[in-house]
Amino acid sequence: MTNMKFPKLDEHASVDTRDAIRAYSQVLENVQQAARAEPKNSSHTALQLSLNGISTGVMRSSVSYEIELDLRASQLVVRASTGERFTQTLSGQPAFTLSDIVVDFLVSVGVDKKLVPALDQSIESTGRFQEYADEQSNVVISTLNTVAYTLELLKSSLPEETSAVQLWVQRFDLSMMWLSGEKVCEPHPSNEVNSDKQMNFGFSFGDSYIPEPYFFATAYPMPDVMSGIRLPHGAKWHSNSYRAAVLPYETLRCGSSPVDVLLDLWISLADIGRRYLVDREC
Repeated sequence: MTNMKFPKLDEHASVDTRDAIRAYSQVLENVQQAARAEPKNSSHTALQLSLNGISTGVMRSSVSYEIELDLRASQLVVRASTGERFTQTLSGQPAFTLSDIVVDFLVSVGVDKKLVPALDQSIESTGRFQEYADEQSNVVISTLNTVAYTLELLKSSLPEETSAVQLWVQRFDLSMMWLSGEKVCEPHPSNEVNSDKQMNFGFSFGDSYIPEPYFFATAYPMPDVMSGIRLPHGAKWHSNSYRAAVLPYETLRCGSSPVDVLLDLWISLADIGRRYLVDREC
């Protein structure tokens, strides 16, 4: 049993900070996509957590570098293998200003211009995040790190292959993929990830499907029978265009031993996945 707790998320106070971090993360994602022109699959363009924030990881080329959003210090940090380092305070500024700064720094230290991104139109359209707050930035990374810790516990409990714990910018969720070891009935010849029977476990700060922060587990392909299985108290099946087992963040946070409860839920859902995803006829 662990005594770790999930931080309290003030949905109103954290919205601008969350949206700013998501926009700043898109800057990092765009750099990754430009530097890795032909990724093996989409998982190679996801971001990763660092000790204090969100990172591209090391981008290797003739001049290697790493870009990090240090959310504890509210700073953008760029480190190059040349020994040069650049920092910029995060204060709610538009994301496109950070994109320009990053590109200029990378080119100045010798990164090939072909490996740096052009300005993304969606980044260009972002305005200033007026309510960005350092304390909320700390809450965001504390939340993500506690979720990551739980996902790592889940990862170690599963004998099958699993992905790394990764941050996906589009929906701004943190998740880990579990692979059953079997292919779907009609594999995608050009999409390795979507050719595998799989489940995805993770956390979202809220999105167009569910506005409040929540934990989730999805299956691909999703057997119809799964959504009829009764879930533990507080969890429920979400249907319509997004089919997943969902547990509201606040429901879990207010209970006792939340990390253990979440881990038990995810392990039980992985067991259900084995039952209904493996060795099923097409």
